[in-house]
Order: sequence, then structure tokens, then C-alpha cells
Amino acid sequence: MNHPGGVYEFDFNGHFQRCNKALESITGYPASHLIGVHFNPFIAHSFQQPTQQQQEDLTRRHCDLLQGYLFARPMPLEELKRLPDYLPVALTTNN
Repeated sequence: MNHPGGVYEFDFNGHFQRCNKALESITGYPASHLIGVHFNPFIAHSFQQPTQQQQEDLTRRHCDLLQGYLFARPMPLEELKRLPDYLPVALTTNN
């Protein structure tokens, strides 16, 4: 994962499964310390409950991919589709 922004993968319970070097730099922790850790320690306390609720809601909706500006800049759909094959990208639209 050579993306310049922080890229990570969670399991459906919110635990890190893998991450790139940029996320290691952002968090200050090597991947070996992040794998298996829940995302809550990296979120401000006042946002932990709402974030957990959002994650649970997305899991119920079978959403398995998110993109956030903190981790990657917004990009056009066509560019998102060109991400490396090792990322589990599934694109759907409401249109």
C-alpha cells in the first residue's frame, strides 16, 4: 500500500487488519502494534460513541469500504476505480 495518505483495513468489529506506512507515520505506531487494535483509541473521546454507532450501522448495511478525507484526498469515481487490485473495492451508486 504505497498511497501517500493513510490507508487501512478494519474487520467488521472495527479492528485494524492492515495499514500502510503513511498510517504508521500519522498514528506514530508501527503496523505490528496497530493490527488487532480497535479504532477507538485513535478517535477523540467525545466522538467514540457516534463513530462506533456509524461503524455498526455500516456493518449492518454490508458496507465494506469507506473513504475518508483524513486518510485519502477526495477523488473522482474513475480514479477510485483505478486503485490497486489488492484493495477490496466495490462501488455502488444510488443513481
